[in-house]
Amino acid sequence: MSTGLELRVAATGELGAAELTALRALWHDAFDGDFADTDADHALGGVHVLAHLDGVLVGHASVVPRSILAGEGDALTVWDAGYVEAVCTLGPVRGRGVGRAVMRALQEELVARHDLGVLSTGVPLFYESLGWRSWRGPSYVVRAGGRQRTPEDDDGLMVLVVDPDRPLDPTAPIACEERPGDDW
Repeated sequence: MSTGLELRVAATGELGAAELTALRALWHDAFDGDFADTDADHALGGVHVLAHLDGVLVGHASVVPRSILAGEGDALTVWDAGYVEAVCTLGPVRGRGVGRAVMRALQEELVARHDLGVLSTGVPLFYESLGWRSWRGPSYVVRAGGRQRTPEDDDGLMVLVVDPDRPLDPTAPIACEERPGDDW
């Protein structure tokens, strides 16, 4: 990785119009155009880590607050979770440590602000190397009509335990509240 990498931590409200425009361009490029407006909305409203390499925005991740329910019956716990969104690195600098640097900085923010970290990914090995654990229980979304199963998300959910003394069973059911676009 170039020694010119600079990380900036900022709340969404601290991002200017030019930064938001640059973020949307990064998301579009990094996700090969597969980043909907709802995905962008999900990434806003929390804390961001932006990576600049020699003055160019090359990486991003954000953590937004979400209520996550884990367990069931008497063991049901509502967690003040930090949900990780829009983790990406610009193609030409992938594999050079930008994503790892962004996620390490983001995890510091997450641990300082939330009881639990949660994310959904198709690349679990990257996150496992940073201390995240795969969630092995069934996933759900809470809708107006009740809890609905989301089996398509079961294999991609991961958690970062903030307090190792607080009980958390990674084989129990887990649920989030519905939102526009992807629920997880």
